[in-house]
Amino acid sequence: MGIATGAANFFRALFSALVVAVLGAIVLGGLGGVTGMSVEMLARAASAHELSFAFRFVFLACALVLAFGMAFLIAMEQKPLKGPTPPAAPTAPATPIPSQ
Repeated sequence: MGIATGAANFFRALFSALVVAVLGAIVLGGLGGVTGMSVEMLARAASAHELSFAFRFVFLACALVLAFGMAFLIAMEQKPLKGPTPPAAPTAPATPIPSQ
């Protein structure tokens, strides 16, 4: 159980970093960033219309990721966790009962 939790946390952190990078690339691409232009200069030069256009694609990408996640969650097979097995009920008494 500990290995699965650790692996899940690792992949969640890795995927989060990847998503932040992709969403940042979508915003910078939507604002028309060129090679060598600083982010500060790009942010100052962008109008409200350009920002709304760029963030529209960010929210579209987030909705797409959310839809895929929900589809995979719904398709996932439910399996119960395995715990310790309960002791078997005795079929005969532990000490024999003397017959009369």
